[in-house]
Amino acid sequence: MAKRTLLVGVTLMLAGTVAAQEIAPSADEIRPILIGSRVPDVVVQTIEGSPVGLRDAIGDTPTVLVFYRGSWCPFCSKQLADLRHTVEPLQKLGVQVIGISGDSPERVTAMSLEPQAGVTFLSDLGLAATKAFGLAFHVTDEYVEKLAQYDLDTEGNSVSTEQVLPVPAVFVIGPDQLITFSYVNPNYRVRCDADVLLAAAAAVMKQP
Repeated sequence: MAKRTLLVGVTLMLAGTVAAQEIAPSADEIRPILIGSRVPDVVVQTIEGSPVGLRDAIGDTPTVLVFYRGSWCPFCSKQLADLRHTVEPLQKLGVQVIGISGDSPERVTAMSLEPQAGVTFLSDLGLAATKAFGLAFHVTDEYVEKLAQYDLDTEGNSVSTEQVLPVPAVFVIGPDQLITFSYVNPNYRVRCDADVLLAAAAAVMKQP
């Protein structure tokens, strides 16, 4: 119960500074989409480079939507690796998993993120989804230079093309395409706990 209270607190802490569709000046100033909102009507790309509406990609299947910074990010790589252990119980619940980032379709394929058992990856290189979910923020020149110093290859990612990143986030979406749960944390080192995510997905499946 304590974990769930903490997660709600993180979401509320972020509300109220920058409207969705805008790019916040920092990760702490984003304004994520609210629980109860419908999935935004935006276009992203498949790994083949074909445009697809996010609503069409989700359909009427309950969904866990994972926004991550990119395949270059070691914390994101760990999150995706850990997610593999959560996919099977989610699928048993009837829930699909979609990963989305500013990686180009080519980069997703090159980094061998697709296929990964049970996860569909989409490219948001144009940032339409990242902005619509209120997760986009500007990164500084110094930050980009720091990534280069760590030999983190961000070529073909929104951090190199737009100097914009998403705050990592997880949304649980019901069959009506309404957001029922969100975990959004400006500290990119901290990701959603698997047990909390499973509980949130199970709650959606119990709804009439």
